[in-house]
Amino acid sequence: CYDKTHTDLHGSLSCSPFIAVPTFFNIDCRCDTNFWVTLGYVPNLGFGKGQNNQQNSSDKLQDQHNCIKVITDQIAELRDKGYFWTEVMGRVVKVVVWIHIITVDTSGHNELCQKYNCNGDTACPYRCCMCGLPNLSDSIAQCDLVTMELFDQYKEEGRLAELSMHDIDNAFADVPLSDIVRGIFGIVPAETLHVLGTGIIKYIFKAIVQLIGPNKSKKKEKDLFDTLHETLVRD
Repeated sequence: CYDKTHTDLHGSLSCSPFIAVPTFFNIDCRCDTNFWVTLGYVPNLGFGKGQNNQQNSSDKLQDQHNCIKVITDQIAELRDKGYFWTEVMGRVVKVVVWIHIITVDTSGHNELCQKYNCNGDTACPYRCCMCGLPNLSDSIAQCDLVTMELFDQYKEEGRLAELSMHDIDNAFADVPLSDIVRGIFGIVPAETLHVLGTGIIKYIFKAIVQLIGPNKSKKKEKDLFDTLHETLVRD
């Protein structure tokens, strides 16, 4: 978990923690902050630069990745020097540490993937695929997902802007990740609070109850909702 929101401290003391929890713990442990460990902090890089900071967005993002890299380099070092061999189900295996999944908000995920925090004019608005904005509302997705092979090709050719990405040195470039095909782009799933509206879902149910009534009232309207649901399931 990389929390890009600053703490309650202000000015030069504000920072963003890089927090980790081992995934071999069960869900109760993973949700308990006593099991979390802070691997490092990214300082307030905008402190002292004023409101009229002329630094461009790519340079700002590179500064952020340079700070994160101090942390991720240590994870890479653990992979290279901190591994051990053991036997699992009759096979001799090498046990290493890796980053399995990263949870941030949408803006934070974009920054880790060096993606533009974009508007409707951006060629590829979503960080994981090459779809244009009109394609993102297709009911059946036909995405060309971003792979590390594709990313490396575009970076070598100086074409990352076509993927709506900043041309920077990414802090996760040589770090052990769970997705070896898609790299950082494969371990940053959409957070459901904003994307799926889970923060307001209880109000949605309350509004539906107010619309169609409780218990057995408004049976005709409820039958229409049932039919709509069946149609959506079939689709």
